[in-house]
Amino acid sequence: MTAQTLIIERGTRNLIVQRGPVALVIQRNGLPGPAGGGGAAAPIRFDQASALATWTVNHNLGREVTPQIYSTGGVMLAAEILRVSLNQFQVLFDVPTSGFALYH
Repeated sequence: MTAQTLIIERGTRNLIVQRGPVALVIQRNGLPGPAGGGGAAAPIRFDQASALATWTVNHNLGREVTPQIYSTGGVMLAAEILRVSLNQFQVLFDVPTSGFALYH
């Protein structure tokens, strides 16, 4: 069995583990940052039960959102999105449509 050497460099934050000619260096460059989030937030859902050619969505998030539009059956639809303000968007269709919008 090959001997292992553990070296802790004084004045640094390096840890070196050596086994024969191979060395593993573990280096800590700074203080750890804050914990990250749990991933992307679940999307917000807006339901439009009655068929309309224009859906108006008031989300009040204070920023622009990029919605994905779906039919009532869950099929993604192509629609024009009009950003009225940072808190509101409209979904414009050629024909009255019902369905839902998902956005973050």
